[in-house]
Amino acid sequence: LHDLPVCSMICDDMQVPTPAHSSHRTPEDADDARESKKAALKARRRASKAARRAAAGLSARAPRFGARNENRAAVFVKFLVETFGVERLRREGVCDVAGGRGEITCRLAHCHEVRCVLVEPREAVDLQATVLKRVAPRLPARYRRHLEEAGRSERIERLATVVESPFPPRDAADAALVAGCGIWVGLHADGATEAIVEEALRARKAFAVVPCCVFPRFFATRATEDGRPVRTTADLVSYLAAKDARTCTTTLAFEGKNRVVSCDASAVRVAAGPADVSSAVLANEPILIEDSAATWRATRSWTADGALDATAVERNLGDRVAPVVAGDGARTTMRIREFLTTLHDERAGYLKDFHLHRASPGWYAPPPGLDDDWLNRFCDREGRDDFRFLYLGGDGSRTPLHADVLASHSWSANISGAKKWWLFPPSETSKLQDTAGVYVDDVRLGFYDVERFPRVADAACLRVTQPPWSTLFVPSDWRHMVVNVGATLSINHNWFEAGAVPNVWRYLDTEARATAAELEACRADVEGRGGELSEFFWLRERVLRASARLNVSDFVAMCRSEVCARDTLAPAGSAPEDERRVRDGVRLALRAVAADHAGSLFLDESGTWPHDEDAASWSRSARDRGTAALAEVLAALEPVGESPSR
Repeated sequence: LHDLPVCSMICDDMQVPTPAHSSHRTPEDADDARESKKAALKARRRASKAARRAAAGLSARAPRFGARNENRAAVFVKFLVETFGVERLRREGVCDVAGGRGEITCRLAHCHEVRCVLVEPREAVDLQATVLKRVAPRLPARYRRHLEEAGRSERIERLATVVESPFPPRDAADAALVAGCGIWVGLHADGATEAIVEEALRARKAFAVVPCCVFPRFFATRATEDGRPVRTTADLVSYLAAKDARTCTTTLAFEGKNRVVSCDASAVRVAAGPADVSSAVLANEPILIEDSAATWRATRSWTADGALDATAVERNLGDRVAPVVAGDGARTTMRIREFLTTLHDERAGYLKDFHLHRASPGWYAPPPGLDDDWLNRFCDREGRDDFRFLYLGGDGSRTPLHADVLASHSWSANISGAKKWWLFPPSETSKLQDTAGVYVDDVRLGFYDVERFPRVADAACLRVTQPPWSTLFVPSDWRHMVVNVGATLSINHNWFEAGAVPNVWRYLDTEARATAAELEACRADVEGRGGELSEFFWLRERVLRASARLNVSDFVAMCRSEVCARDTLAPAGSAPEDERRVRDGVRLALRAVAADHAGSLFLDESGTWPHDEDAASWSRSARDRGTAALAEVLAALEPVGESPSR
């Protein structure tokens, strides 16, 4: 901002020569002439304003159109309140970038009790002077009188902070203040306008900007979607709006540059088609797929007029026994018929992890783009418990903050009811922990100890209310919390495809090392009686399989069965560079296995984990089969012309 010109409104006084008076004209005639000129000037101004209204497509009776520039901050604040809601503004806070004297900050803090951070590098800002001179005169009389008598605003002192810095701030403390705000705004922020948009999208913040000056010489590389250089404010509005599919533009009711570009980057993207789902999986980003479960047999059979049909669920699944988690976290089992009778009781708990596909298949099919399921195909081949579940809970039942098993993806489809989701990318993990590394249980303000978890409010979070019949894709390693709205029945899969393999491997490697450390006494025992060290590694694999549901040998067998049976690993329709990136990720994960765990792989003649718990399970031949399987899949992943790394 320091190097950019400052946009200012300059109005030169114009001297209009007055014709000499004739000797026969009276003072009354001169007064009449002046009044006539004034009336004619007003008429011309009204006509000009009407023409601008028509050009902007606004009604001649638009109530606030034509507000002079000194009112534009009030109009913009009204837009923010109507767009985001005052409760959200208060909850998340507003960062007002390049806000000049801080009128937007003053209006939000004093009139709406919104926490604000004003980033303004060009001048020392006196917010108390601004609230008295620019806000107070437009307040109702009783509020104005109270403010003027006090001589200052207590709310400004309590809620508003000024950061004298360019945007984004370079100082860590200033950057933390900005990051603590959930909504970033800029009214005629000049050279900072594009920075607000780009930084907000990167940090998953909501934003609203009103572009003004373009500065084409300073930003010569900007181009519209059709390749033209950005030279006008209209071009700049289009250029900014094209940065994200979720942006929208609106015309504000004041004169001059009045187009606002806004976007809630903290909202989950909605898929427009299968290509959007594939791109979200590749990018490891959440996405909502609307009406994806509308035609499922489960939806047709278990809902009536859009609501849960408990009688139908009981008829089909009533005798099945399912796990239930009580409100205090205690686990039990219960017949689904019995649980349905307590569904609307707040103390009923949450029916979770019922293996619907195994117990009664055919009720649904995974949405396209979310069906390349390495994990459950492996479980089916092995005859093991899968990761396909039915969940059923009453209004307010919830799942605490967690990351999914094995750092896998998941998808959740609502048959009835809705779910409120809070989703946190992996980069925000540290903000959700206390000093001992314990994660917060409930991220809603007022539901956790702020002193123990002081950074939860600063964590970038995506929020979405998932409606009935829709599916939400939850990416690998994203922590999330869920609260049900109404009686909610959902189908949930834990799964992963090739793109998530690096995350899954990092999780397994960490668990394998922790398991080995816990079993160190067993290692000493094996060595003390002269046994083979492979027996200890086999024991570690056995314990890891029981605790994590997958061990390193399983991981290698799974990768071999998937990689060696197909030509491509990335989602259908992916670009060649995406295919290379995905293959490289799988190859690097398996190279890490070869470097750190090659001596602890055990497979039987069928290429799976040995089921017999005897010396043959950790024999040399079992280890050789594991090593051979790893070499085979690494060879399949090597680019043409390269030899496998040793």
